Amino acid sequence: MKNPEKTTDAPQNPGRRSLLVAGAWAAPVILTAVAVPMAAASGELEIEALSGSVSGRAISFSDVSPDDTVPLVFQVTVGGSGYTGTATAALVGAAGKAEWDPGVTTGGTTATGEILDGELALPITILGTGSFTVVVSIGNQSWDFTVSLTGA
Repeated sequence: MKNPEKTTDAPQNPGRRSLLVAGAWAAPVILTAVAVPMAAASGELEIEALSGSVSGRAISFSDVSPDDTVPLVFQVTVGGSGYTGTATAALVGAAGKAEWDPGVTTGGTTATGEILDGELALPITILGTGSFTVVVSIGNQSWDFTVSLTGA
């Protein structure tokens, strides 16, 4: 005779082995679900100069005179899309050749600029001719650009 109090529809507690097997199968799915969006969001920053005569990381301005202002304009992308954030840039070896325009937030030879929709514009004031380096930093990444100024 059947026991009327016992039913087959009652929930049963899973054993430890069942839980371990389910966890082992679920872990890679959970890790993949978390890792894929993080990888897509962490594309590598790329930067290129847009102003002056550009050849790779070399920027040239010709026919410049003291007190002229020329823009150093850069395109910053991540994963092919325009990046928005903050950058710093340092003039290295620019004494007597160029300084940051007074409109740029500076700390001496270092300027801070906003990158809006992938564009960073940092104007410099010409003091003389010659070459120097501009080091652009975003987060923990940096890029060196050689800037050459020639007179008329």
